[in-house]
Amino acid sequence: MFINIGGRRIAAEFAGIGTPTVVFDAFGGAGTDAWAPLWSAVTAFTHACRYDRAGTGQSDPFPEPVSGRQLVADLHTVLGQTQTAPPYLLVGASFGGAIMQLFARTHPALVAGLILLDSMHWDQVPRFYQSDPSQGAALEAEIATHLAAIDWPSTAQQLRSAPPLPAIPLRVISRGRQTVVGAVWADLQRDLVQQSASGQQIIAEQSGHGIVFDQPELVVEVIRALVFDLRDASSAI
Repeated sequence: MFINIGGRRIAAEFAGIGTPTVVFDAFGGAGTDAWAPLWSAVTAFTHACRYDRAGTGQSDPFPEPVSGRQLVADLHTVLGQTQTAPPYLLVGASFGGAIMQLFARTHPALVAGLILLDSMHWDQVPRFYQSDPSQGAALEAEIATHLAAIDWPSTAQQLRSAPPLPAIPLRVISRGRQTVVGAVWADLQRDLVQQSASGQQIIAEQSGHGIVFDQPELVVEVIRALVFDLRDASSAI
């Protein structure tokens, strides 16, 4: 289906029954297809939404590089126009993880939990430069290539200045197969866990950055466990 936002079309798909609704946001320039390895498994036990961010998949682009705040506003509109009731369990991979963090900080009352898959961190570029200037430059070039339509510096600053993450369960699934910059990335992943007193880190031992492709069954089990934990907590109120 398509949702009209100010003359732009945003593609979204919904399936499954149950609460909370799991909302997926993919890495880089990927769209809904990125979640194919686990979509049918997750929608077998709860309601879920996957969508194409502006400029990805079938969705229309912004006329200029877009920041995270604009993408959060898009997702909020998609969920509102489709009458997708909260609470939401947000699942974001890489850049999608940054957007889901910003959504949770911007709309805390709508979010029940957050799962990050090797998510980007707002300070990753300066931290890489601090470790090794050549690594910092390489990371900036990679971001410019894979996120050409994204204003990453503005998005990173929006994350730095946003309110803290609400008191919700947080699961950070991090790659187990490290690269030459593994120590810096591992530190950034541990930082993400510290955003919530209910934060837990899971190491995907057989995965690189693309955890959803390398170990989709692990991601499904983390989602399933948190969905049922949230249901139990809700029924106890």
